[in-house]
Amino acid sequence: MQRLLAGIPQSANALGSPHTPIALAEFADLRCPYCASFATQALPRIISRFVRPGHLRLVFRNLDSLRSGSLRAAQMAAALDNQDHIWQFVELAYHNQGDENSGYVTHSYLRAIAQPIPGVDVTRATREHTTAAVKEQLSQTASPASRLKLAATLSFLLSVNDRAPRIPSPSSLESRAFTGPLQKLLTANDG
Repeated sequence: MQRLLAGIPQSANALGSPHTPIALAEFADLRCPYCASFATQALPRIISRFVRPGHLRLVFRNLDSLRSGSLRAAQMAAALDNQDHIWQFVELAYHNQGDENSGYVTHSYLRAIAQPIPGVDVTRATREHTTAAVKEQLSQTASPASRLKLAATLSFLLSVNDRAPRIPSPSSLESRAFTGPLQKLLTANDG
């Protein structure tokens, strides 16, 4: 997974060129099995086909809807967001996700997920993950999700240029449910 993300610009919670007019925000919980399925099966193809060549920017909006383990994971992800390494952490967390109700999200687990990410200061992230600044970051993510009435743990928000964002309804979490509509959007945006 680290190879998939290598060389792609990251800034805070955004992955991809800051100059692309198209952004897809993912509202997800790091303990959610559906979110993990999307991240491990569909997202690599979306990144390869649209993000790497600079056609799409992905934005990760971390929700903590599945009890305390979700909050701990969201806090650590937000701390790594401050180091521009949230995407590596998110991908490793999804690839190492335990049973939803097993209590696997411990401080040791979070450190173990962050440790292999090149350039991450795990000590700093551990120190910062419960700060007021991180709580504010998470609040800023929850606010649009609530305002937009995003019902599912895994929801998306698509923004194109200066047009009002819209909530897409993919037919499934498979890559083809995203690649066709994204290609049409790119073609329409170029024309």
